[in-house]
Amino acid sequence: MEHLQQTMRKQEQEQIANATDFTMPFIAIPASTITAAFKIAEYLELEPNVKYMAIELYDRFMCKHFWELFKTEFANDPSEASWFKICKKISNQTKLNLMSCFQLACKMDSHSSILGIPQILNILYLIDKESEYTQNMISFSEIKVFKTVGFTMPLYTPLHCIEILLAATGLGETPNTFNISIDLLDLAYLKV
Repeated sequence: MEHLQQTMRKQEQEQIANATDFTMPFIAIPASTITAAFKIAEYLELEPNVKYMAIELYDRFMCKHFWELFKTEFANDPSEASWFKICKKISNQTKLNLMSCFQLACKMDSHSSILGIPQILNILYLIDKESEYTQNMISFSEIKVFKTVGFTMPLYTPLHCIEILLAATGLGETPNTFNISIDLLDLAYLKV
């Protein structure tokens, strides 16, 4: 546990030292997107760790992606029309980018089965019947998400903090404590 704390402190110091990597958590994700992410995770029967990793990754991606668009497009044309263009561009790609985050999170979790392109196409069709997605779009989106976040994954999520807290207090063995903690964590995410 001490090693985990040292690693987390080191990551925190690196993020603070590198001001370009510093983001405001959950400023980019509306509650409706969190709700959709929870429903997708439930539909796919994903482990809680994968769900939170995907949400954390999506949040980090959206902050960086928005910042990149803002610096390149809005800085050159600071008009209201440019702002709406940026918002529309981000909105149109939300579902695809979220699914790419789930795809990457599944690949990182050794207990999960890999989320394949056919599954992603099926889910995208279920949640967005008006748009058409292709295998190339999914592959490109996954690469774009991973590249935008600097090829890094959120290894520690709030779920890990809960697990450490429960282990440190001895409450991890108490029946239903972990499940109740996950329910409370879900509520905290939805409150954002």
